[in-house]
Amino acid sequence: MKKVKTNKEEQLIDTARSLFINHGIRRITIDEICKTAGISRVTFYKYFPNKNELVIHVFNNMMEENITLFRQIMSSDTPYHEKFRQIFDLKIQKSREYGPHFLQDVLEADGALRDFIIQKRAENISLSRQMLEEGQAAGEISPELNIDLFLYYGELLTNTIEDKVFAALIPDIQKRAEEVTRFFMYGIMNENRISGSGKK
Repeated sequence: MKKVKTNKEEQLIDTARSLFINHGIRRITIDEICKTAGISRVTFYKYFPNKNELVIHVFNNMMEENITLFRQIMSSDTPYHEKFRQIFDLKIQKSREYGPHFLQDVLEADGALRDFIIQKRAENISLSRQMLEEGQAAGEISPELNIDLFLYYGELLTNTIEDKVFAALIPDIQKRAEEVTRFFMYGIMNENRISGSGKK
């Protein structure tokens, strides 16, 4: 049976999410969350044993929202190239929505949060596989594409966000995330020409 959230719990989660996005995970303390949410530490511990558990809960909510949006796009009746474009736009939108401090802290996460992020990345890879397989079935993606190899390259590319040389070239972590997404989705091709393919 699904747990029903109370108003205070929802307020706590929403406040933490806003603070994490705007200021990063590490910079925010339980006291700051409680003060901003207008609740006591006693109330905080009623719902979460520690800050890390709250971070995981917030991060999971964010990822589940993204997965829901992805599935809505993939299940729509729009042409494949338009789905591709919408997913690209979604990824860019989310990289901009999540502040630079939050993105940096996620990349540098350790312990239980890092394990959880790895789990979510595995789920995202599964969704990417679904998108690519549909593209091959529709004749929009080369049948010669080795999907496993392509996804492996995608993971290597994602890991470059933390690379010092990449960071020197593009100091803004949000822009680095966008560049990685753009290159993974379109390579060196003009995304506007590709996204317009099939349009009359």
